[in-house]
Amino acid sequence: LMQVFTRAVEATLGRRAKIITIDGNGVIALEKPAGMLSHPNENGKTTPLSMLFNGSYDSNGEFYTINIKNDNIMKSQKLWLLNRLDYATSGVILAASSSTLSATIKQQFKLRKVSKTYYAKVFGHSRHHKLDNVMEWTDSMVGRQMKLSEAKTHVRILSENSKDHTLLLELKPTTGFKHQLRYQCAKRGFPIVGDRMYGDFGLNKTLLKGHSINRLYLHCQSLEFSYNHNNSLYQFEAQSSVPEEFIT
Repeated sequence: LMQVFTRAVEATLGRRAKIITIDGNGVIALEKPAGMLSHPNENGKTTPLSMLFNGSYDSNGEFYTINIKNDNIMKSQKLWLLNRLDYATSGVILAASSSTLSATIKQQFKLRKVSKTYYAKVFGHSRHHKLDNVMEWTDSMVGRQMKLSEAKTHVRILSENSKDHTLLLELKPTTGFKHQLRYQCAKRGFPIVGDRMYGDFGLNKTLLKGHSINRLYLHCQSLEFSYNHNNSLYQFEAQSSVPEEFIT
């Protein structure tokens, strides 16, 4: 059954999206490419190729419905989205095969018990910041119900490219505000390469001119958490390799 399920998920994935792992309970980790929506926009004006799954999406229940064929019998299967990545961001995105699992893991996100690691290529110089030193960035951001709350991220500078004046950052957000990392990087003079909203438009134009890879250089590299299911504790971890263009 697991093989049938895996094949069905694979067959309905959007172009260039990949399965990283599926655990025995039906928690699915996928690798989303940059330039793909996690789910359709509210107005529904999207083409199937630009979405995570080629299936119908229920925005109230936050699930896709896909078809699974087993022994020539076609059944519909719901897949609940557990987290979001911006259209322009690549990396690990999660889904679950049941509403129970979905509720359990979404609660872990809410309680900030999911360890998240992102990589970003940014403009800037290390200056007085030492490589590998951990910094904590705290900012006031507008959250749900338009309330001001603290956004927190632990940051390490992994490497510096003096040729194009960029840094590779490891970002570990402990909160999950919309555009949190993009905003925090830009605020500190480290705009993410390719960011058209918070970035440095002049530097983007110069660096990405004639570059075949014109994207936002932000990637969700790993997600890790534990969860309870049927009175047992499970550990889940999914990793996605840092895209080559971040390092070169």
